[in-house]
Amino acid sequence: MSCELETTRLQLRLSQIKDTQILYRLWTNDQIRYFLFDNRIISPDEASVRVLEKLGMRQTGREVVNEHPLLYFEKLRSP
Repeated sequence: MSCELETTRLQLRLSQIKDTQILYRLWTNDQIRYFLFDNRIISPDEASVRVLEKLGMRQTGREVVNEHPLLYFEKLRSP
């Protein structure tokens, strides 16, 4: 199932595991981490765990279930 929200200037989609590197770069930016992580640089492993948690991932038996999808900024369109 595809969940997207689109306007003339903005497109949102569900976050994916492949977004971890992009989020890590965002979260370790000086001006961002000041507000998110008490100005502490997190490790790539910690970023991966946070992404999985925000995606609502948990294991039920042998399956990994995504209970709470996270919307992620895709791109800003020019007017």
